Amino acid sequence: MRDVVIRAFQAAVNAVNPLECVRKYLRVSPSILSIHGSSISIPIDNSTPLYVISFGKAAATMAEGVEKILGSRLKEGICIVPKEGETSHQLKSLVYEAGRSNLPDRRSIEATKEVMRMIDCAEWNGVFLVLISGGGSALLSLPSKGIKLDQKLATIHALVSKGASIQQLNAVRRVLSQVKGGGLLDRIGERKSISLVLSDIVGDPLEFIASGPTVHPQSSIRAATVINDLKARSILTKEVIDAIDGEKTSSSDTSSDAHHVIVGNNSIALEESKILLETEGYRSTITTCTRVGDAQMFGSEVADTVIGSKRGENTAILYGGETTVNLPLNNGIGGRNQHAALAALIQLAKRRDEWKNLHFCLLFAGTDGQDGPTDAAGVTLTSQDIIDLSLQEIELAEKALIQANSYNFWIDFRGGNCHFRPGLTGTNVMDITIVISDAI
Repeated sequence: MRDVVIRAFQAAVNAVNPLECVRKYLRVSPSILSIHGSSISIPIDNSTPLYVISFGKAAATMAEGVEKILGSRLKEGICIVPKEGETSHQLKSLVYEAGRSNLPDRRSIEATKEVMRMIDCAEWNGVFLVLISGGGSALLSLPSKGIKLDQKLATIHALVSKGASIQQLNAVRRVLSQVKGGGLLDRIGERKSISLVLSDIVGDPLEFIASGPTVHPQSSIRAATVINDLKARSILTKEVIDAIDGEKTSSSDTSSDAHHVIVGNNSIALEESKILLETEGYRSTITTCTRVGDAQMFGSEVADTVIGSKRGENTAILYGGETTVNLPLNNGIGGRNQHAALAALIQLAKRRDEWKNLHFCLLFAGTDGQDGPTDAAGVTLTSQDIIDLSLQEIELAEKALIQANSYNFWIDFRGGNCHFRPGLTGTNVMDITIVISDAI
């Protein structure tokens, strides 16, 4: 059963392979740059300079796909990718590695300044292909004037520790940035652009994916409201507070020469996973692709789903979305998927009499292959892992949950066999959770 859920996860990831997502949509001919299946069409000729700006966890693969389509027509490109150990990228675009541990750093700023330089030096009739994927906020980063990088980082950390959603984080990020919230679009100006977007946010809101560098904010979420709701005002610096309180209402008008296309998302990934599970004989249902909220509560919800599974047939329940963890002081190491799995483990262990004759397997995982600042994507957990759990093990699990120290718990639990480590996948469309149970 563990093998089945892992193959279902891989099917989901393959469905949102960045290279294939780009190739599915982008078309170029001697006279037209267009998006398949849409009305987006930009007239070009052999003298039209084409530029690529790619950033995010899928940046390299998306850039590779676009470069193969454009061929010699590519004038110049810059690709900003996560710095994760020793990597090699065979691209015509200039590659910058930045944002280690999914946080902006000096390399992010240097790379972003190069992007701005390229835009400023680009020809008046240039067309920009902007390739955006999850993690882009940490890679395309240039703090607002008067804000230092460490102040911005401290602000984001403070909001994360208070359980801020990605929408809330991005509402604050764009105020503290020169490129987010339509800043990059403003720099491109009147020239034409197409943004190809691999969505890592529930509902695919363009203004929040990578903090919307090519989209002026459309929502009513303001940074001041966010920090007030999270009761974070007292822990932020004066410079940050002044910038937030001075937030200007951005124009809601987006240039008619700026186009945006979602090329991959969580829904697409879940559908492919569902197809695989059905071929394996599981009656499959996608419950949601928009699950948000507290990770611990979600884990308990999944435990309820297991206990309520219909006996007598092979079933599969799938969830998609992205939860959050409220971090205690002096928290341990973990991620939202490992945390949710830990909550599910505790509930299932305490309610064994309600499912003791059921065989099941759970998978909680991030589609990017990284759950929080760890080397694990998440957890796989079977009924056999739980059925003989001792009281001492349950107490250790409860302690780890309180301390938000799920990673270290799963390292030791069952010899580490439940930890799911597929490695970085090169894509990112939030998280998926799979529950399968066998007929008995």
